[in-house]
Amino acid sequence: MQKSFRFQSGLLVVACLMLPQCWMGSSLADREKARITNVDESSSPEQIRSRSIQLVIQDELLAAIRDKIPPEFKVTGKGEIDTAKLDRAVSEGDSLVWIGTESGLPGDLWVGAFKPSSAPLRVTLSEHSPLVLKPLPFRASNISSGYIHPPKDMVFHNVDEEPFADFLPILEARDRFGQVVGYPGVLFRHNAPSTVRRRFRGAECFFFFFDRPLDALDSQSWVNLLEVISQRFLAGLQIRHVETGYASYRLGERIEVRVKVANQRSHAAAVDVHVYAKAPGQDKYRSISNFRRSPDAFSDSEVKCDFVPNRTSGLWMIRIEGWQDLNYAEELAAGGHPVLVDRRDIGVVVLNDPLTTPSIVGTAGAEIRVDRQSGFWTGTNYYPSSSWWDWLWSDFRPLQADEDFAAMRKIGYRLVRIWSDPILNESSMRALDSALFLASQHGLVVDICLFTQWTRWMGFEQASGGQLTFDFRGDRNFNVYGISFLNMNLQRQYVRILARRWRNVGNLVYDLSNETYVKDPDDSQMDNEVRNWKGIPRERGVWRDTLLFHGWARNMTSAIRQAGGTQPVIHGSLFFKLGGGDPFVGNRDGDIATVHSYGSPESTGVALASEDPSCSSQPILLEEFGTNKWNAPDYYDATAHYALSAGAAGALSYEWGVRWLEPELSFYATPLRDALDPEPDPRWFSPVLSLAKDWPRQSAGLFPAPSGFIYGSVYSGTPFPASAAVALGHLGLLTSKFGRAVRPEKVYLFVPTPFGQSESNTNEVELAIQKLWQARVAFGVVREDCLARLPASARILICPVSPNPELRNNSGGFHRSNLRVYVGDPSQWLKAIEAYQIPVAPRGGINLLVRRTPEGALYSLYRNSSNSDQVAMKTEGHAEISLGLNDFALIHEQPMGIDLVQATNEVVLNGTHICTIKGGRALLSSSDGKDLASSESLRMIVNQPSWIQFQHRIRSISFFEGGGTKPVASYAPSGSNKEINIDDQMARYIIQIQFEK
Repeated sequence: MQKSFRFQSGLLVVACLMLPQCWMGSSLADREKARITNVDESSSPEQIRSRSIQLVIQDELLAAIRDKIPPEFKVTGKGEIDTAKLDRAVSEGDSLVWIGTESGLPGDLWVGAFKPSSAPLRVTLSEHSPLVLKPLPFRASNISSGYIHPPKDMVFHNVDEEPFADFLPILEARDRFGQVVGYPGVLFRHNAPSTVRRRFRGAECFFFFFDRPLDALDSQSWVNLLEVISQRFLAGLQIRHVETGYASYRLGERIEVRVKVANQRSHAAAVDVHVYAKAPGQDKYRSISNFRRSPDAFSDSEVKCDFVPNRTSGLWMIRIEGWQDLNYAEELAAGGHPVLVDRRDIGVVVLNDPLTTPSIVGTAGAEIRVDRQSGFWTGTNYYPSSSWWDWLWSDFRPLQADEDFAAMRKIGYRLVRIWSDPILNESSMRALDSALFLASQHGLVVDICLFTQWTRWMGFEQASGGQLTFDFRGDRNFNVYGISFLNMNLQRQYVRILARRWRNVGNLVYDLSNETYVKDPDDSQMDNEVRNWKGIPRERGVWRDTLLFHGWARNMTSAIRQAGGTQPVIHGSLFFKLGGGDPFVGNRDGDIATVHSYGSPESTGVALASEDPSCSSQPILLEEFGTNKWNAPDYYDATAHYALSAGAAGALSYEWGVRWLEPELSFYATPLRDALDPEPDPRWFSPVLSLAKDWPRQSAGLFPAPSGFIYGSVYSGTPFPASAAVALGHLGLLTSKFGRAVRPEKVYLFVPTPFGQSESNTNEVELAIQKLWQARVAFGVVREDCLARLPASARILICPVSPNPELRNNSGGFHRSNLRVYVGDPSQWLKAIEAYQIPVAPRGGINLLVRRTPEGALYSLYRNSSNSDQVAMKTEGHAEISLGLNDFALIHEQPMGIDLVQATNEVVLNGTHICTIKGGRALLSSSDGKDLASSESLRMIVNQPSWIQFQHRIRSISFFEGGGTKPVASYAPSGSNKEINIDDQMARYIIQIQFEK
């Protein structure tokens, strides 16, 4: 059955600010009260109930307008809130208007607020506001921004209450550069009763988060706004949802639009529905169709239309408007004098056929190249709905996704990871097409995961038009986790469908398997072809498991290539610590190797450092990292730094977060619950048992909760990144000096192959890496099967795990006259490596990590205990630098000198004072090819508001967004200014400084 592409819509909005006669008329209110009084006794209790509209208002504003508030409102001053009573009223269907700060707001309403800035912000009407208003005379004022905020992080589907609602911006707050940074006015419109407790049906909650409302808007304008909302409430009409047939269309196809209009009155009422469309790059909408509908009492009516877009590809806007005669809507035979009462904007993508996007991603040795540039690339995992795959690609929302992708690029991201729909049909494929296209429009590379542990069945449409579905992972297959050795031919067909369709997509990386564990599969778990693969040992163990995974990945990669796909391919992340396969060997023929880590930032760095790009000639991508806490900025910041320092080509957080609430409850059974039913097989992936044991049986979904509320880093329901997302993005904003290179080293760490044969061996290797960091020694990693390629530069080889005796006896690498080999006890080699230490003062409490870059070396300093803020270091290039260390600091050196530092406090280079940084940590990068002591131009970012004083006078200051080539603002400081005071608005931007020399 074909699924539709749905957009939930806002209530019809009365445009009374445009109509002076609306302010004084009370006939509509009188009529509505009479209807409720005289309603037929046979009506249901829900229909008979008289809904109210609650007003919670800041006390100073209440005192100013008390006598002017429309009578429909039940008024409560902010100082007199009864939270339980208010929650109960709204849960029973009352509407709500909230004016003031968020303090006292009932948590069960699912709305919270954050401060975009401590300074006053300018407020304007949102382009897509459901309230159609004239511009209001807002003054710059202190505001908060609304967002979707559940009462708990781990919300279980069908166990905890979840609303079915839309979060719609009414007002936008803009910083001094004109960029939107928050929504001080929002409508949280409930489309249907909530899950579990069936509350909030028809409730409309308006929130206006102003610290002092009268500072923002005069009293009469607030009264006028309340009049508009009052009339809207009494009109009793809703546009329940708008949908297009698909998320994307090809040029020349007809775009189908459906609109559902609901009437909450006790009598039928007429409404005129107007449909408009706007092509990309156009300023005006053109009319598509007009319809008149008269939904009966407490009933819905539907509008259907279609149109052919002109020859313009891109993101099209569709606008739905509702017009009504406010006083005579129930006189159905009369045309009356309708006025605009509501509107809703949605988006749909129109594409060329075949889908084609510019080629922007590739690999070169240990680097991922984006736009042919070297760098350390940041990004995020993204499936923005509250129901994971269950409904995402059936309800993919291009307009919101486009806003998200724009926000990602602005904060420094270039990578975004999504999941393919396990069941491919025309609806899901067209939604995926739209995601790829929109990401390309913002210069984002899409890492798309094809196979995962979260699904039982997969499928695709056959050429005959029928839908074929096949078993992917059985309910007893927890020793083969994330992939399958059954139905291999059908898996290849699935892959070929995608590869053929996307062969011209240039911003795409294929990720074959999300997270994989292979542990001693038996014959019943493998197709005959798998049992006959050549080169697979008969003996069970990590080597056999790894080669089986490697064989599966080569099969899927071959299917992509045969279908014309030339994009980079990732094999997948193997759980090696529990004996589930060696990721180094499993990814050997892939274009990019991956690591997933949810441990501490340091342990994530250790896992990345154990990889060996000199052997594999692959970039290493931290494809997932996170912690089960929403918006954890310190964790994101530290993990991103460790990933950079330990050699990753990029880092993707888990995850961006919930952007919209689905109109459907998750409906798949949770696959991992299967592990709890019988006694577990000793081969099974043990974390599944601990993960799923607390998941209730009543919960549905591939995962039983919307993970974005737990792991997310965006203010849900908005495109505004929270501080965690911003912290990660900082290292991607000035990325050009952060590429990865491999060079000969003096000290090498030996890692056995296969790695992960035992947990104790793995721990010994990781401990050695930590000790090398503490010793402040640059080192390389050599895998056992690349030992013959150990560079001639090597003087010390450290073997935390005893090598295979045969390898040790026969490998020339162990018997060089100029190479000392240390096996086991760290105390022996720790003394030997002192000759290669990089001088850092103070001597204790600081770790040093060294990353080779295409132009030089990146030195990363980390605290490992309490120590002095000021640190001095002498680099391998003999530069002497002193800087303040706040958790971590960075120094990049190339032959011409040091051209980048991240530091705080005093920065002194070779005796020259560069700057003083107070308040936060600043990353300073020369942008004219000179070292920092002589640079006339630099770019910088800060992690928080800061004051910075330079040695030279500043000629000009410019501000850039991530991905922007033109500044959003520039100015020249007056006088002999050497200082810049960066507030919380300026701290969002890349700051370009030009000096007078």
